[in-house]
Amino acid sequence: MKEISNEQANLPAQQASQKAYPRLSGTVQDPGRAGDSAPPARQRPQAVGSLTYPRERRLTERAEYLVCYDQGRRYFTKHFIVFVLPRPDGRLPSRLGTGVGKKIGKAVARNRVKRLLKEFFRLNQHILGPGIDIVVVAKRGIAWKTFHLDLITEELVPVLNRAKSRFSQDRKLLCPAQRSARTDS
Repeated sequence: MKEISNEQANLPAQQASQKAYPRLSGTVQDPGRAGDSAPPARQRPQAVGSLTYPRERRLTERAEYLVCYDQGRRYFTKHFIVFVLPRPDGRLPSRLGTGVGKKIGKAVARNRVKRLLKEFFRLNQHILGPGIDIVVVAKRGIAWKTFHLDLITEELVPVLNRAKSRFSQDRKLLCPAQRSARTDS
């Protein structure tokens, strides 16, 4: 009979369990992940009301832009043309539309300008109050790489203050009968 060596005498009767991924070493495997189960479904981040620019605050249709272009009051700055039009129902939220054409640059440049404009209006929506549609058209020649929020604020805050004072005066001048006729049409 063969003699059992000391090494074999202390071996467990059960074999060690198989690794989840036998081709990967233990250091590469994720120890927190169990077996072949699928990773947990990724959840979308919840929208934070004050940090987003919701759809109801944007001009989305071409017709809305055209009405603002045709009937709105124009204000000119160094880098923008701003069209401001009071909405028929002054209680609705103000809306923003951006017009950034290909003359500004390629998609990266245009998207940066649009992103900065949306952020400006998100931060300064209290200036206008409700009931105004605004379209901001970027002029050619914006140095988009050095373009930042402070520059937009310097240019557009005075314009928004002028527009607000003008439209508040216009609303005060209308008598109640004219206000109701204006909102009905």
